[in-house]
This record gives sequence, C-alpha cells and structure tokens, in this order.
Amino acid sequence: MANGRIAECEVYCSEDANSWPAPVARVKWPNTEMLQTVTFQQPVKARYLKLVAKSEVSGQPFAGIAELDVLTDGAALSQAKRSRTGWPRPSRVT
Repeated sequence: MANGRIAECEVYCSEDANSWPAPVARVKWPNTEMLQTVTFQQPVKARYLKLVAKSEVSGQPFAGIAELDVLTDGAALSQAKRSRTGWPRPSRVT
C-alpha cells in the first residue's frame, strides 16, 4: 500500500529563489507505482525549480517524492552548469 504518493501538484520555475511566478504546470497523477512525468507546454529558463504537493492519493496530510529527474536539451544543460557558491539556503515550507 502506498503512503505519501503525490496526487496533485504544481511546478514552479524561477531565476532566483525569492520570486516565484505562476506555476508552469499543474498535475494530477494516478495512484500508481509507475514513473510519473510532467511536460511543460513551452521551454522554460530557470535556475530553481519548486514542486508543491497539493494533495496525496489517499488523502493523507503529507506527501513525498523519492526521485526527481529534470530533463533538458544538451545546449541548455551546458549553459546551466553553474557554481553553487552563493545559492540561498532552502526555505522551510509551513
């Protein structure tokens, strides 16, 4: 039995860690152990990605994620390789 699978979520992308425009994707996933994917409607340039779980498949007040892979084209990937120096510490979601 699954515990904590994300049912609905929003994906945000930003160039800085302080401002988050509208979500680039809203997703509803089925209750399955299969790989879940999100495809953006158009290319997005961002340094930061935030996934906000809105609900869990069994109605639990929590959700989790085991792995997160971000796929991009090769050109964008080579440009995105930056030093982590100066990155802000993640903020805690309350």
